[in-house]
Amino acid sequence: MKKILVIRFSSIGDIILTTPILRALSQKFPSAEIDILVLKQFEEAILGIDSVSKVILFDKEHYKGKSGIKKFVSSNLSKEYDCVVDLHAKIRSKLVAKFLGKPTYRYKKRSLWKTVFVKMKMIKYHVNGSIVNNYFGAVSSLGVENIGEELEFFISKKDKEKIPNGEYCVMAIGASKETKKWPVSYFMELAKLSNIPVKFVGDRKDFSVLEPLLAREKILHVENLCGKFSLKESGAVISNAKFVVCNDSALFHIARALKRNVFVFFGPTDPNMFTFTQREILLQANVVCQPCSLHGDRECPKKHFECMKNITPQEVKILIDSSIRIK
Repeated sequence: MKKILVIRFSSIGDIILTTPILRALSQKFPSAEIDILVLKQFEEAILGIDSVSKVILFDKEHYKGKSGIKKFVSSNLSKEYDCVVDLHAKIRSKLVAKFLGKPTYRYKKRSLWKTVFVKMKMIKYHVNGSIVNNYFGAVSSLGVENIGEELEFFISKKDKEKIPNGEYCVMAIGASKETKKWPVSYFMELAKLSNIPVKFVGDRKDFSVLEPLLAREKILHVENLCGKFSLKESGAVISNAKFVVCNDSALFHIARALKRNVFVFFGPTDPNMFTFTQREILLQANVVCQPCSLHGDRECPKKHFECMKNITPQEVKILIDSSIRIK
């Protein structure tokens, strides 16, 4: 193998989850160029990873439909690729592989019947192996061995200039779906209970949610950094945190990649999507109806949201204190 194209268009967390496969491919084929194709808005998720030769960006607003994808392939992708590793396995990535015309090794997604039955609330959703393990299944026939779930996220010296001084923890209220979010009021209560300064990180939407609450509460040891930093800069803040408290989100995977102690909430989704180490502590209420969703929903199907509301700030504080030594 001299040149390999890996495809994972979105999202931030899923792109970060490709890093073990990229590293394993690099180890198996040390002289090969390994490129990765992602949506342009997610470039920061993978930029700077040693095993990647080139990050290729796809603008889905510019290259629309089948004809747009064909145009993108002909004008942006090399004809010298030996193969394609499709870790997205949806229409867009399948069309890229088709138009490139190279041998393709594809990630096998869950069965369609399972997706339908879960969405119809007929069954609970339990994964068949972790996402990373299933990614490795795509490249097993290439002789690439599963090297585990050690993730990577690159931050530069310039990004590290954003690291706050002193000891602090990081909290993040965001997630892709509403039911994956621990209540913001609970985060606020936990921040009040913290023995060390708290830095909230996230996007502009998270800033807008937190700012009026912080203005009213006037918690002196809490700082709202949401929306003020890039993804890489937020990663730099996380990299020096004593610990991180977050939902199942991109920032969870960044904290994992940076080897931080991280306390993560899981409600409607199955935590077995990931392999946990001693640094990653699962916060779960274990109510009878969970897991109930593939990726989370706008609202709790049962209307009670006990899978998140039953995890109290006081319980989380006790767990943090018993797990992390604060100077």
